[in-house]
Amino acid sequence: MPELAYISFKWMVSPEASNIALIVTLLVLIAYTIETWKLRKASYKQIELSIQPLIISYYENKIIWIKNIGNGIALNIKVKNTSCKISRAGEIKIEFPRIETLTPGEKVELHYKAIFDDGSSANDGVKEYLCLDLLSFETQINYDNLRGEHYCSVVSQTKDGLIIKKNYKVKFKS
Repeated sequence: MPELAYISFKWMVSPEASNIALIVTLLVLIAYTIETWKLRKASYKQIELSIQPLIISYYENKIIWIKNIGNGIALNIKVKNTSCKISRAGEIKIEFPRIETLTPGEKVELHYKAIFDDGSSANDGVKEYLCLDLLSFETQINYDNLRGEHYCSVVSQTKDGLIIKKNYKVKFKS
């Protein structure tokens, strides 16, 4: 019987068996590392989505609104590169003031300054004129989340509905 134990032990410590065990261990370790990395990445994505704001602008009842439809608080909101096409005057550029914060679900009426093709401008008093015959409305909205990460949304609205053209994280703030 002692000879059988010696043979079994000798087989377990042979160079071939050690190499096979080492390779299997390495493969299991690599698989475990990959799986852990995937779980970490998914966890980070969930955290990011839970604090990410999503800001849109839209036209409703002759008012231009901005709303946070995301899950996080939006900070330093800047609406820019806005054009408004109306049937009577063609394209009009609109300037909006900066908004400090928007909590999830909060909406704010945007007060604006309209700049016409001839260079003249008007404030909210032209609201009735601008919004009666609205053909299209597009905004680029830049904002930050609570971690200071920068985002940009490009939203377009026509008589057919609202389209979020882009929503992305900005790598470098301009």
